[in-house]
Amino acid sequence: GRSGNGVTIMGDLLRYYAALDSIVCYSMLEAVAVSFAATQMGMKLPDDLRVVVFNHRVAHAQTGIPVDTVLVPFQDVGQQAVQMRSDLC
Repeated sequence: GRSGNGVTIMGDLLRYYAALDSIVCYSMLEAVAVSFAATQMGMKLPDDLRVVVFNHRVAHAQTGIPVDTVLVPFQDVGQQAVQMRSDLC
């Protein structure tokens, strides 16, 4: 595995993929690391890089970092799965 902190690793990623204009993060911790790394590189969020995080309702409010959030309605998805399974029986 790689050693180093998240900001260093994300900085390496952003340098390697220099043409990126957006990145999707699974967790808020990843989004914070990407945001700090991008800022250290002189990038402006969200003008130079858009950061998207999954399932974090108050991402911007908690961190002040301009991130987009994708909310997956897991409860609704689960209910639909149960209903579809019931319909098969």
